[in-house]
Amino acid sequence: MAQIQWLAVENTLSRKKNASQQVIKFLLLVERLSYDKQVEVFWAGQDGVWHTLLANYLGPQGDQQELWQARLTSNGKPGQLPGSISFALRMRSAAGEFWDNNAGSNYQSRSASVVIPKLVLNIVWKMLNNLHRLKLQWMLR
Repeated sequence: MAQIQWLAVENTLSRKKNASQQVIKFLLLVERLSYDKQVEVFWAGQDGVWHTLLANYLGPQGDQQELWQARLTSNGKPGQLPGSISFALRMRSAAGEFWDNNAGSNYQSRSASVVIPKLVLNIVWKMLNNLHRLKLQWMLR
């Protein structure tokens, strides 16, 4: 497995009478190489300006991996929102600096879309089953 990879990106757009809101969520899988680490999403909207978004730790995923998430909320008129985005991931730790940038081509996410790579669907399905099992065990206590 790569040291960092994206599992899913959700890029939603909601419109109200006088304003719009765009929410972009990233779900990331990170190799547990060291305790102290920084996980970031680099992204650019349709304007081409790159930004850095810090990810937050969600919890362990098995013995050697962790789940992280990042979320961006933008408010404004449709022309002021990021729209479709390009993105790449970076993790920095004592073990080094690691990127997932689609072999230098960056990943893409269209506005109003959810993207989950086919290879990741199996991982996500297992995570959901594990969470469901844990919830049932908790409820039975």
